[in-house]
Formats: sequence, structure tokens, C-alpha cells
Amino acid sequence: MPGRADTNRARCLLKNKLTAQFSPKFSVGKYLGRKMPNIKVFSGSSHPDLAQKVVDRLGIELGRVVAKKFSNLETNVEIGESVRGEDVYIVQSGSGEINDNLMELLIMINACKIASASRVTAVIPCFPYARQDKKDKGVQHTVSAPLLV
Repeated sequence: MPGRADTNRARCLLKNKLTAQFSPKFSVGKYLGRKMPNIKVFSGSSHPDLAQKVVDRLGIELGRVVAKKFSNLETNVEIGESVRGEDVYIVQSGSGEINDNLMELLIMINACKIASASRVTAVIPCFPYARQDKKDKGVQHTVSAPLLV
């Protein structure tokens, strides 16, 4: 029998029409009162509040990750828990220090892949360089958006 909090959380998700697909076999409605699949959500340093709201909504804990800068301003990221066989979601906005946040995201994705995560999905609410997706007529510009996809 599902607990009242679990039922209310799932009902709230369904009421708000959040049909988030965490894997091809997962939807909120199918897991009313049952264990959710193995997912982990990590936050980059750009928007930890958003990541916290996501995990609060899902009823799981935010994954442990430490992002540091070396003295030469290189980014270092350490994933603080096992992600082997897990579906990993990394929440990182493209706002603020765009290049630093993007590099941090790429390092986090690489760290999760090396640690044998079954799937890594980047959640990027504000996609950097999205406005550079096509050439202007008559002007020689680089098209940066395809580099990120």
C-alpha cells in the first residue's frame, strides 16, 4: 500500500501534467506506490535551486558532487557516489558564466560515463549558444550551436 505522501506526490505530478520520461519504460503514473527506477540527479554549480526543486518533486535526494577550480581556473568535478548502472540526470543552466558552466557540465558527463552510468542526460533550461544555429546572409560567422549537440 503506497504511503500518503507518495500518492499525493504522484497525484500532484499527474495533475500538473508532468509526464516526465526517465527512461523508455518509466512514467510517473506507472509507478504509483511502487519503487522508482534507479535514477540519480546531480546539480552543476549554475542553478542548484532548480535541481533541488526537481529532486524534491521526485521524492529523491540530490546526488553528491563537488566542483572546484584549480589556481589556474581549470574546473575539477568529483562525483561523490556510485552511478554504476544508474540513469543520471545533470541539471546545469547555461546562464551566468556560460563557458565555465558548459565545461563543468561536460566534465560531469564524462565522469558519469567513466563511472559506468547506464545513461547520462543533461537538463539544460537555458541552452548556451542556441542563437548561433545558422549563418547570417552575406556575413562570415561561425555556427557554434552544432558543436554542443
